[in-house]
Amino acid sequence: MTQNTEITHKIAKKTHRLRTFFIALGLIWASAAAVALYLLGSTPTVYQPIQPPAQGQVSPYLTHKLGPDFFNRVQLDKPFELVIEQQGLNEIFASQCPEPQTYGGFSFSAAVAAFTTDSVVLMTTVGFKDASSVLSITARPTMDAAGKLSLNINSVKLGAIPVTGLAKNLAQKYADEYLLPSDPELAPIVYGVLNNQPFEPVGKVSDYKIRLKQFALEQGKLTLLIEPVKEK
Repeated sequence: MTQNTEITHKIAKKTHRLRTFFIALGLIWASAAAVALYLLGSTPTVYQPIQPPAQGQVSPYLTHKLGPDFFNRVQLDKPFELVIEQQGLNEIFASQCPEPQTYGGFSFSAAVAAFTTDSVVLMTTVGFKDASSVLSITARPTMDAAGKLSLNINSVKLGAIPVTGLAKNLAQKYADEYLLPSDPELAPIVYGVLNNQPFEPVGKVSDYKIRLKQFALEQGKLTLLIEPVKEK
């Protein structure tokens, strides 16, 4: 074998190895992309958005059931139970946000809540350019002996891909830029939720301070024990 032939043979072998490497790399990338698309396209079985009502129509569950139950009982100045039905809450979501909401180049639409015996799952369709996927947030709330509430968000997923860190950063940015400047009293609750820390479950409605005393989760239903205190 002449020297030129030997060099040509070595170059051919290297070229073949490089070609094989790039083909293998391409197959790996294609497989990874296929898996990522499959995972992003995964939709929770409980995600069943309700069709928005006619434009301008408000949910009857809000105007005839939940709203009156809450405001009428608050004025009695004594603790009361408020039952929130999963179906009714999702009707409210559909009527209150019939159009996609946008933030940071992303769109959010078709919000849905699901109650189980030990968790609350919030879901929404997230769109970016021509792609979309379902974002799901799972919380397992608890209340300690001091009456502080912890939401205990244990997973945030886009499709089937965990995105907890990214979601927390976006939520923090949104809260700092839009939510808290207009309502700084929400800061303890917002930071408690974002950092999975206990917080005082207290809010203000009209002339009343509202405190969540207890809660109970069932399949498709959330029951709240609320204590109203009229401010002097």
